Amino acid sequence: MIAFCWRSNAQFTESFETEIPATWTILDLSSTNSWVWDDTPEGDGAQDGSAIARIESGYDNPNDDYLVTPQITVTSGLNDRITFYVKSRSGTFLEPYEVLLSTTAATAADFTVVLQEESNAPGEWTKVTLDLSAYDSQSVYVAIRSTSQDEWELYVDNFVNDTFPACMEPTDLIVENISNATVDFAWTENGTATSWNIEIVDITAGETVTGTPTVSGATNPYTITGLTSNNEYEIYVQADCGTEGPSIWVGPIAFTTACDAFTAPYIQDFDNAGDIPDCWSMYSDSGQEDWFFNESGPSHVGDGGDITGTTLSSGYYAVCDASSNHGPRYLLSPLVDVSTLTTPELRFYEISDAEDSDNAQLDVEIWDGAAWNLMATYNTNTVGWELKTIDISGLTFTGPAQARFTFSEPNGGSDDDIAIDDVIFDNPIACIFPADLTVANVTATTADLAWTETGSATAWNIEIVNITAGETATGVATLSEITNPYTVTALLPDTNYEFYVQSNCGATDGNSFWVGPVSFQTDCNPLMAPYTEGFDNGGAIPDCWRMYSDSGEEDWIFEASGLSHVGNDGVITGSTTSGGFYAAADASQEHGPRYLLSPFVDVSTLTTPALSFYEISNSEDSANAQLDVEVWDGAAWNLMATYNTNTSGWELKTLDLSGLTFTGPAQARFTYSEVIEPGDFDDDIAIDDVTFDEAPLCMSPTALTVSNITTTSADLAWTANGTATTWNIEVINITAGETATGVATISGVTNPYTLTDLTDDTHYEFYVQSECDANGVSLWTGPYTFATAIVPPACGGIFVDGGGSNGNYSDSEFSSTTILPDSAGQAVTITFTYVDIEVDTFGPGEQDGCYDYLTIYNGPDNTYPVLAQTLCGQDSGNGDNTIVASSELHVGDFYTSTDPSGALTIEFTSDPYTSLTGWEATVTCTALSVDDVVNESAFTYFPNPVKNTLTLNAKKSIENITVYNMLGQEVLRTTPNNIASELDMSNLNIGTYFVKVTIANVTETIRVLKQ
Repeated sequence: MIAFCWRSNAQFTESFETEIPATWTILDLSSTNSWVWDDTPEGDGAQDGSAIARIESGYDNPNDDYLVTPQITVTSGLNDRITFYVKSRSGTFLEPYEVLLSTTAATAADFTVVLQEESNAPGEWTKVTLDLSAYDSQSVYVAIRSTSQDEWELYVDNFVNDTFPACMEPTDLIVENISNATVDFAWTENGTATSWNIEIVDITAGETVTGTPTVSGATNPYTITGLTSNNEYEIYVQADCGTEGPSIWVGPIAFTTACDAFTAPYIQDFDNAGDIPDCWSMYSDSGQEDWFFNESGPSHVGDGGDITGTTLSSGYYAVCDASSNHGPRYLLSPLVDVSTLTTPELRFYEISDAEDSDNAQLDVEIWDGAAWNLMATYNTNTVGWELKTIDISGLTFTGPAQARFTFSEPNGGSDDDIAIDDVIFDNPIACIFPADLTVANVTATTADLAWTETGSATAWNIEIVNITAGETATGVATLSEITNPYTVTALLPDTNYEFYVQSNCGATDGNSFWVGPVSFQTDCNPLMAPYTEGFDNGGAIPDCWRMYSDSGEEDWIFEASGLSHVGNDGVITGSTTSGGFYAAADASQEHGPRYLLSPFVDVSTLTTPALSFYEISNSEDSANAQLDVEVWDGAAWNLMATYNTNTSGWELKTLDLSGLTFTGPAQARFTYSEVIEPGDFDDDIAIDDVTFDEAPLCMSPTALTVSNITTTSADLAWTANGTATTWNIEVINITAGETATGVATISGVTNPYTLTDLTDDTHYEFYVQSECDANGVSLWTGPYTFATAIVPPACGGIFVDGGGSNGNYSDSEFSSTTILPDSAGQAVTITFTYVDIEVDTFGPGEQDGCYDYLTIYNGPDNTYPVLAQTLCGQDSGNGDNTIVASSELHVGDFYTSTDPSGALTIEFTSDPYTSLTGWEATVTCTALSVDDVVNESAFTYFPNPVKNTLTLNAKKSIENITVYNMLGQEVLRTTPNNIASELDMSNLNIGTYFVKVTIANVTETIRVLKQ
């Protein structure tokens, strides 16, 4: 409420436009917040001007903060009142405050008089008026005291210290019972006036306030009549105090008159470009958020944003966002005269899906001319869009009807964005409209249309609209009395269409509403082979190509560079014929299969038809995605190839199609999916230069494989395409730094072929080309990479990780290696010459400060005592060390068996995340001296596995026993100081434990299984 002029003899005014003046006092007695000046307040801004004084709510403790005026010397008739404006930043978080007075000093203890009891500041600017006349001739201070905790912010503005006018202005203006021509206007009288003046300003007509009454001598309340329907107005009021003159004008209060009542049948489809339709209204209890009008979203309309089913109109709908609880939100239809209807009913479509939350709630009420009637409550999931029908014929209407839709969240429901569409007042449907319109088997000139009949109709009308030609729906049937399904013919190639359908229920019940549209695009006329597409179309899908996905979320993308994981982390090697743009699928999120379809291509002129294209794929640190390639033969799709391994940069793929029987033009379908490891994100597969042409005279082999790998040999195999019976192989020693030359290492081999004379622990690549006699040779196919087996560690050899001397060990790897001496009486020693096993530099890792680790047992298997429980280190990598000293492994560290067998057993465990280059150690075998042998009879233990009690017996006193779990955590400790001990393990969980036994200052570790 704004007073646009005033009379006063003020002692002071303060609007805080430049600061909180130094003459004001701020007392901060609690919390970390205080009163501050703010020239950019959030929300509705300042009461006028641009700046305010504000304080943020206390969090740890309630506020106890005073904003104190300068000293006021009260003089009756001059400055015996004080006014100011106050509001809470948000109507949801109301700020408590009180107004205090001191007659002595501006200190907290002196504010003993309460001018206004503690109350909550409203969510809108509100004027506060306080009477100081009781303090005539005294000097006083007035304080606004904030006592808020866990709310938001309190705003104050525009302090005025003046006197009460002879004619007090009204306050608390309200309007009620707004109709199309009248409104009830009321206010609070603050003096003795019994007559008031009103100015009515027609905003729609462009009028502005003049200060001249439209109505004089009005009563309170007052019904204003003669208004124009669906019009915006503002109202001002002033008190008329007779001989003392009028008060200042106060206002405005704004409102919009209702529309004239519509006559049923009435329908609203919300297709108003995102705005609330004319003559509809909405509001909310909190004043924060209303209904929205969208054609997609928010993100939880339907199932996670996936909207199924159809409405009459499609397009826009009315929706409430459930993501935050803003209290009930109301959407009101215009008034609708239903007196012409025989059996009036309200119909509308609803969609609701709570997903992982509770359901929100939709209440539907009808105004009967005198009262609101609750007709239905919906708080369960729908199956996509559902038609709701409410019989309102049982109501007694004394005027036009009105619908009110109330969205609320009585049980939460943060995932349930309820939406409605196509609100209808009408008689029951004599001819029920169809649902679930679909289009299938679209060709260049035909399409199969179908729908679900929801009534009893046996004939239908359809309207076909040529969108490409600029046509729009007319509501006039293109084809009448057709069957369901129906094949529409004589369409134009490569053209966008929409179709609508209505049920035809005969002469008595007539036709239903039109339902639709459903859009589709016809195919191009078949193109003639040879045909090539290089995707150089400025980033758009090429003409006559089509794409779609199962999820409807993401399709193929057309790029000249990127995505970030096309190639090896965005680094693309090799080349295609066209260069430039390519088609790619983004693996960063799991969006389900994505399909890319070529145009139809007439291959009847080709003698030996083939499909070729370039592919690039690199899974980097994740699992491979998959590319399936299918070809349509005129009757069915044929899976021709599946690719789910890394390529070496761009690789040309050629598929022989001569084995298919074509009954019409061919079409290629490329399907990208992540079936191997859904959710992996590093393999953005791309393709380029898709070609239908004659197969090469000499077809390249495909699907290279390697099996039966030993230290010196490997079996190579491939799929032979064409008529070749011999092939050439080029073998590349990657470890030795060789590169491909295109010159055969071995010629005239058969398929499969056993490659011999290889070197152990070595990485190789191989390529294959077909030999076709008079037709020459094919292009090389490859490379396929493999590594020969590692020679098992033995005396005089080396001991390396599973990745060999030139690779990384694997994620989630577990291996166990036993190294035996050459002969009895010898002991194995391993000495580490290279160490790069992942450590945790800040915490416990997977176990005892290691993410990946070695455990060394003193004997031929893991039932023997542990020499080293957990070992890791990165001396040969980035130099990092574990923070657990007992787990450190360094270059030069060695471990020697003291078991009579002379053997060592080494287990390795890695986590699922990062793999490093591993380790290398020399293996030596030396004679085992008598002093080296552990006296196994020093102590004995049984049983193992153990259920409850582990018994230990020794020749000497057992000083200490400590039990550790597999994470390296101590779980049990005892000091027997006796040659026999009964160790109670009954309270330990089932699993493997390390038991360290100390006798005569010598500690041995055994591994025990707890059952």
